[in-house]
Amino acid sequence: MDDKLLLATFHNGLSSDLFIHKLYDQEPQTMAELVHLAQRFMNAEDVVIAKKRKKAERMEADIPHHLEEGPHPKKA
Repeated sequence: MDDKLLLATFHNGLSSDLFIHKLYDQEPQTMAELVHLAQRFMNAEDVVIAKKRKKAERMEADIPHHLEEGPHPKKA
C-alpha cells in the first residue's frame, strides 16, 4: 500500500486533537515517521496519566489521615 494512502487513512481515524495539532507542526512523510511520532506522543500521554494516577493515590492516602484529626476549631 502507498504511504500517502496509509497516512491519509491514519489522519481520518484520529481522535486526539493534541496529536492532530502535533501532526500539522511536524508533518510526517512516511509511515515510519508517523509511527515514530505516534509512539512519542503515546509515551508522553502515558507519563501524564501515571502522574495523575500517582497524585490521586497520594490524595486518597491523605484523606483518612485528615478525617481522623476531626473538626478544626474556628478562628476568632
